[in-house]
Amino acid sequence: MVDFEKYGYIAPIVLFLWFPFVIYLFSSRKVVKAAAQSVIWGMMFLPEAVELDLPVLPPLNKYHLTAIAVLLCIKWKAPERIRAARFGRGYDWFILIAIFAAIFITTSYNDDRLVYGTYKVSVIEPFLKYDSVVFSFGVFFSIMVPYWIGRATIRSSQDMIVFLRVFVTGAMVYTIPILWELKMSPRLHADLYGYASRSDWFQNIRAGGWRPTVFMGHGLVVAFFMCIAFVSSLLLKRLGLKRMLGMPMWLVTAVLFVFLILCKSSGPLAYALFAWLVLKLKPRKQFWLVAFLASLVLSYPVTRMTDFFPTKLILETAETIFGKDRMESQQFRFDNEDMLLTKGSEKFFFGWGGFGRDRVYAAEDGRDMTVQDGWWIMIFGQQGFVGFICIFAVLLLPLFRLKKKTRKFARFDKHLIAGVALIAGLCAVNTLPNMSFPNIHMIFVAGLSVLLKTTKKSCVIAAKTSTVKV
Repeated sequence: MVDFEKYGYIAPIVLFLWFPFVIYLFSSRKVVKAAAQSVIWGMMFLPEAVELDLPVLPPLNKYHLTAIAVLLCIKWKAPERIRAARFGRGYDWFILIAIFAAIFITTSYNDDRLVYGTYKVSVIEPFLKYDSVVFSFGVFFSIMVPYWIGRATIRSSQDMIVFLRVFVTGAMVYTIPILWELKMSPRLHADLYGYASRSDWFQNIRAGGWRPTVFMGHGLVVAFFMCIAFVSSLLLKRLGLKRMLGMPMWLVTAVLFVFLILCKSSGPLAYALFAWLVLKLKPRKQFWLVAFLASLVLSYPVTRMTDFFPTKLILETAETIFGKDRMESQQFRFDNEDMLLTKGSEKFFFGWGGFGRDRVYAAEDGRDMTVQDGWWIMIFGQQGFVGFICIFAVLLLPLFRLKKKTRKFARFDKHLIAGVALIAGLCAVNTLPNMSFPNIHMIFVAGLSVLLKTTKKSCVIAAKTSTVKV
């Protein structure tokens, strides 16, 4: 079930105890706040890498287990929310198509045994029916379950504001361990759980100092977490919230921005500055920019395969603004994408499946030559163009409908939806160079799709502090 020799006993025990803790949260507070705290605190504090390996199911990490626990607790405490977010309608069909394609089609195209290398050989066994079920369950737990949680949790503007407030509060709490690791080095995970969350220590060193990882898998994840918290605080401030945690809102946003800088990741910092400028615009203009971000993500595979995407310009800009190190880092990503795209194009429509079949191996010693930084290239390689379109349709289609759906909305709701859409757009763009933002990205998108359908168009809501109280 769990590799105790590798991870010890503390991490698995904490992972198992998370279930009763989530039950306690749901039994002691309102459903929306309990769900938000469970998802966000789980990401913040549960151990990385350790997985629960059960028969038939894929290995379940902290994000999967948290999502399952939250969904079951919503069913327990608020079954009417589950009924309102019933499964099998709307965008659900895209996810179902991706799952069924993985089971029935991807399997049939990957029933061969792969052998790489000459003097040293790597062998990947055929993709069997059993493996396809495990693989499809992975899609279900990673995408469908958090999407379902978001649709059940975010049923109104007030629910979304509660989620944003919990997110910002969690980020403010996270400044304490971030500050500790900036001074002492990123070792909190190893000190508490007995093992490091990642083996490549050099990734923790940036700009002559430490880049904090706390209890997340990489410093980039921490930086993006702080980025989205900063944007959320800006949005709450614009909606009329005056104070949080006993501080004026301007001070909360300032603290989060300072700690975002201290995370030493240029990408999330650029996202935050972009969002700060966009949030100053009227919602109508924000909708256009969000649609542009969605178009960029949706067209990215085709533009990369046809060499239409301006990789050279991006590299030159990165070198000019951030220096040679950042340019070389981005070049490394593009080089790996090129290799993975070449491999993925061999099974363009339905992909190679999981278990490393989509990766590129050396002809001599059979070693894995690639690093999958972007979530999109992983989806494309494993599930093909069909899987990419289905999964990213769920993430992006609501962003194209903003202007039409919000035409008669009250000013307050337009600002809220524009801000949430911007956050969802940033999460989508971040899947190009990095892995997805686990659970939280899907919850934002699902909540946005619900708000576009359920927000009362005739209700005039004043942007006062009382509006955003929990």
